[in-house]
Amino acid sequence: MSSPAIIPSSLLEDYAHSNSTLEEASISESPNKICELFAIILVFCGVGDPIKLWEKHKGSLSEDVKKQIEAEQGNIDLYLNIVYNQCLILLEDIVISMSGETLLQFRFLSPSQEVGFAISNHQYVKELAYNTLHLSKIMAQNVPKLSQEQKELYFLDSPGGMEPKKHF
Repeated sequence: MSSPAIIPSSLLEDYAHSNSTLEEASISESPNKICELFAIILVFCGVGDPIKLWEKHKGSLSEDVKKQIEAEQGNIDLYLNIVYNQCLILLEDIVISMSGETLLQFRFLSPSQEVGFAISNHQYVKELAYNTLHLSKIMAQNVPKLSQEQKELYFLDSPGGMEPKKHF
């Protein structure tokens, strides 16, 4: 069995103070200002677990990006990872301007710079957004209604042509 991690009380206090500071700021400040505050905390306060702090406050930090992408794309649930990544890109820009260092140098997440493709390819994201639970229910209801011949699935398989691949 592994023993529990020992965390110095100063780091716990730093986390608690940083957490309460961000919570207070999220009540009255814009997401951009909250992002700047997060960067200041990251660069100058030496937070013990910056990823934990990010996970707790990424919603308020990314509100502007979320609204922008929602206005462009509609259903924001499909784009949450992109929203958070865009927020990380903005956060990294602020951190670099303050310290000359990237987020990784502060034991933090590094944003992916290739996200633009996913945002611009709306049709691709839409094709992947099917509800598998709903489709499974439809299959469960309709497969028993098929004849034996209909239950055989055929796939076009080059160069062999059509051949049965699966039976229900």
